[in-house]
Amino acid sequence: MAEETEGQERGAAPVGAAVDPAAAALALGSADREKANRYLDEQTLLAQKQQHLVDLQAHELQHELSLRHWSLRVHHISDVLKLAFELAAALVVTAVAGFIGVAMWNAAHDRGLVVESFQVPPDLAARGLSGEVVAGQILDRLQAMQNATRSGRPAQSYANNWGNDLKVQIPDTGVSIGEFYRYLRQWLGHETHISGEVFRDAKGITLVARVSDSDSARVSGSENDLDPLLQKVAEAIYARTQPYRYAIYELQGGANWREAKRIHTTDTLSADPLERAFAWVGLGFIAMLDERDMHAANADFWRSTREIPEFSFGWGDIESYSEPALGHDEAALAATRKSILYEGRYMRPETARELKAGDQVELAEYLGDFASAFRINLDAATLYGRRFSDSAQVDLAFLHDRDARAQRRWQPGIRFDAYSQPFAVAAGLRDWRAVLALEPQTEALLRKERPGFDLDVVFSRYYRPWMALANAKLGDGAGALKLIGSAPLDCYTCVRFRGDIDAALKRPDAAAFWFDMAVREAPSIPFAYADWGAMLLAKGDVDAAIAKLREANLKGPHFADPLEMWGDALMAKNRSDLALAKFEEANKYAPNRGRLHLKWGEALLWSGKRDEGRAQFAITAHLDLGPLEKAELARVRGLHG
Repeated sequence: MAEETEGQERGAAPVGAAVDPAAAALALGSADREKANRYLDEQTLLAQKQQHLVDLQAHELQHELSLRHWSLRVHHISDVLKLAFELAAALVVTAVAGFIGVAMWNAAHDRGLVVESFQVPPDLAARGLSGEVVAGQILDRLQAMQNATRSGRPAQSYANNWGNDLKVQIPDTGVSIGEFYRYLRQWLGHETHISGEVFRDAKGITLVARVSDSDSARVSGSENDLDPLLQKVAEAIYARTQPYRYAIYELQGGANWREAKRIHTTDTLSADPLERAFAWVGLGFIAMLDERDMHAANADFWRSTREIPEFSFGWGDIESYSEPALGHDEAALAATRKSILYEGRYMRPETARELKAGDQVELAEYLGDFASAFRINLDAATLYGRRFSDSAQVDLAFLHDRDARAQRRWQPGIRFDAYSQPFAVAAGLRDWRAVLALEPQTEALLRKERPGFDLDVVFSRYYRPWMALANAKLGDGAGALKLIGSAPLDCYTCVRFRGDIDAALKRPDAAAFWFDMAVREAPSIPFAYADWGAMLLAKGDVDAAIAKLREANLKGPHFADPLEMWGDALMAKNRSDLALAKFEEANKYAPNRGRLHLKWGEALLWSGKRDEGRAQFAITAHLDLGPLEKAELARVRGLHG
C-alpha cells in the first residue's frame, strides 16, 4: 500500500489504468510516426512496470498472510500447552491433596494392632531371638486366638477392633512415605501398640508387655519355658485389649466361666452401650449354662435390650432360650416379632440369616402354622444343619403326619438328636405311651449332656406337663393331677394343660377356669382357645365351641386343628354342607392328618357325595390314626363301603 501511494505522488498513473484513447489519437495525429512509436513503447514499458509492481505486492501480501497464519498457529499451540500444563499442575495438586486426605482418613480410622520390636538381651538376639522375632511370636499367638474366637458379633461392633490389621513394626531410619503415614496413624488413629522387653532376673527370664493406654503384663519363668511365657503374655494382651473376645475364647477353650463372668461384669460398666449390651448377653449365657439359673439369664437378656432397644442378639436369646424355657409363650412371641423387626442388627450377616430362619420358624409355630414352619426348617436344614432338621420332624408330628414317626434325617450326615427331639415328636403325635416312656430317659440324658443347664425349670414347665396330660389321656387321673399340681402357674403350657387334664377327667367348669387363665396369660396364641373349643364341643355346647374355635382361627389362621373341629361342630348342627368348607381349608395346612380326612369323608357322605366320601376314606386308610379313629373308619366303611 505504501508503494501505491508513492507512485501516485510521483505522477504515475494509477495501477491498472488504461491509455486514454483520445490522447493517443491526438498524439498519433499530431506527431510523426517515430514519435508515435516511441510513445507507445513508453506506455508499454510503463504497463509492464506496473504489472511487475502488482506481482510484487501480491507476493508480499501472500508472505505476510503466511507469517500471520504461522504466528496464530504458534500462539494457539502455546495457549494449548499452557492450558495442558495448568491442568496437569491442578491434577497433581488434586492427587496430592486426595492422597493426603485419604491417608489422613485411613489413619484416623486405623484400629489395628502394632507389636513393636521388643528389647532383648544381646546374647538372645545373637542366638536368633531378636526383638522382631519376639514381637512376631506374640503377634502369631494373638492372631491364633482371634481366629479361634467364634462369635456371631460383627468385628466392627467392637470398641477396640483390630480386624485383620495385625503387624509387627520395624523401626525405619530417615524420612519416607511409610514413615510419614506411620506418624499420621500415631497422631490421628486409634492403633493399639504393644511394646516391651525381655530380661534376665533371679527367676530366670521375664517378659514384660506394655499396652498403649493400659498397664503392663509381666510373666516370669525358666528360659526353657519361653513358649508358654509368650502364650501367657499374648493372653494377657488379648484380655486387656479385646475383653469380650477373650471371654468367649476362655469359654470355648477351657470353659473358664469364672474369668468370663469377671470380664462381662466389668463390661457392664462400659461407657459404650453396645459393649454393655453384649456383656449382659454373655452373663445371661453363663447364668443359663453354668449357674443353673434361667430366671437370672432371662433378666440379663432383657437388660441387654434395655441398653439398646434394637439389639437383635438380646431379642433372639429371649425368644429362643429364656422365655420359652420359663413357659412365658406370650413374651417369647413378642420377642420373636422384635427380633424379626430388627433383622439381625449388630450381627454377622451369616448369623443374622440363620437367626432369621429360626425366627420365622418360631413365629409360625407359636401361631400353629406348622406347615410353614416345616417348609422353612427343611430349607434351613440344608444350610445350617441338625437343629433345623430335627425341628422339621417335630413340625410334622404336630401336623399329625405319620412321616414324623420315621425319624428321618432330612440332611445327610446329621446325627439324630438322641434325647429331646424324640420326646417332642411323641408329644406332637399325641402318642401318650411314648411320651411316658421317653420322658425319664430324656431327663437322664439331658442332665448328663448339659450338667450346668437349668434343667429343673425346663422339666417342670415342659416335660412334666406333657407327662401329666399323657397320664390323664391314659386314664390315670390321680397321677396326672399330682404331676401338674407341681407345675408353676406363670407358665402357659402348665395352665393350659391343667385345663386339658380337667377336660379329660370330665370336669368342664374347672377346665374352663384354666383355659380362661391361659388365654389371659397368652392372648395372642391360639392353642388354649382351640383346647377350650374342643372341651365345649365334647360337652355338647356347640355354639360356644364354635365361638372359641373362631377365636382360635383368628389368632392362628393357618392352624388346622381349630378348622377341623369347627367342621365337626357344624356337622353336629347338621350342617355338613358348611363343614366341607372348613375341612377343605384345614387340608391346606395339614394335608396328611388322618382324622381330618375321616371327618371330611363323613361330611361328604351326609351331603350326598358318596363317591367323594369313599375317596376320602381311601386316603384316610394310609394316614396316621389313633385307635378311636381306626375303629371309626372301619365302622363307616362297613356301613357305606
